[in-house]
Amino acid sequence: MIEEEIYNKCKKDWNCASSIISSLPFEEDTKKRIMESYVEKFVGKRIFLVQLVTSMIYQCGELNSKKDEINCYLSTYYSGRVEIPLKENSLILLHSIFRNIIKDNHEEDLLDMCKQGNELACNFIEEVSLI
Repeated sequence: MIEEEIYNKCKKDWNCASSIISSLPFEEDTKKRIMESYVEKFVGKRIFLVQLVTSMIYQCGELNSKKDEINCYLSTYYSGRVEIPLKENSLILLHSIFRNIIKDNHEEDLLDMCKQGNELACNFIEEVSLI
């Protein structure tokens, strides 16, 4: 019922929907269930994932330096899993997409950033065994 009201206000605009859902007076688990339901009913999981990945690539790619771009991806990789309203299998898929973007496109830059003391870069290198 709540999802339908949100859809009537926002259609498929995720920013609008997530803003409304976040402001609801419910526990975080309840809000997450509402978000999951909204995505499944009105947006579609695959479309949502594509929109999310596309917007993140665009957002990170717009930054001024390559290091800022990589930090943007690393931040998404490490912190984005918690806030996205999808079930675990979709989050794992999203997580692996970002991991592959970082690993396949920025391996040398990651190594340099780690040598310069970037903890996120070092953690990522250790996790995906680039050394």
